[in-house]
Amino acid sequence: MDPHELVRRLQAVPETATRLSSGIDLDDPVQIDRLAGPLLARFRDLDDIEALGLLADLTHERLVEASESIVREVGVAVAPLELVAGFFASLVTDLRRARPEEGHFLQRATESLVAAAEDAVAAFALGPAGLGTPADPVVEPERAAGERSDGPAPSLADLGRQHLDRVRCAFHRLDRSDRRLLMAIELDGHDYDALAAAFDLPRDGVARRLAGARQRLSTSIGHAYGGMP
Repeated sequence: MDPHELVRRLQAVPETATRLSSGIDLDDPVQIDRLAGPLLARFRDLDDIEALGLLADLTHERLVEASESIVREVGVAVAPLELVAGFFASLVTDLRRARPEEGHFLQRATESLVAAAEDAVAAFALGPAGLGTPADPVVEPERAAGERSDGPAPSLADLGRQHLDRVRCAFHRLDRSDRRLLMAIELDGHDYDALAAAFDLPRDGVARRLAGARQRLSTSIGHAYGGMP
């Protein structure tokens, strides 16, 4: 959002207008916090949805940056924007409506984002509803092609979604260190030197750690497809 437009909107809100007398630096988290608290209070006290929208615009960049770091630190295959959207949805559905602590919105928001990321890991590790347990049998390809006696064969799209669900489940059953390492090389494209620095490993130890993590993922996927643990 255009900073000038954001300031104009903030000046139209009584609770934040008085805090803009000396201007605002949108790169300063302290100043953002000074404005965020009154906006959240206005939303909770007056059900002012425009105040919530302004709060989202004011803090969006900071929270997305925080979420990007959290996703990598926790090792969860979730989009940072999804975490941020979930956080603001939780503000809408929060029935407690507790008055926020003045000057601590970004800190509390970050704590909520971390908790949401960790909850996502646990949920993914359980698998989606209908996926069943890791020991459930897998539909054989020839049966998927039509040799079923108990109903129509699943579509290729259904089989693809089931495969992705099982891989995601298997990935999130790995230890955090394995998830973080695999995300760093497979999603972020880090080279061995960057991995060695990020994970405090000798360069010649990166290949061994990576091979071990990939093997554990392969084993976990096998378990998700009904292999013996």
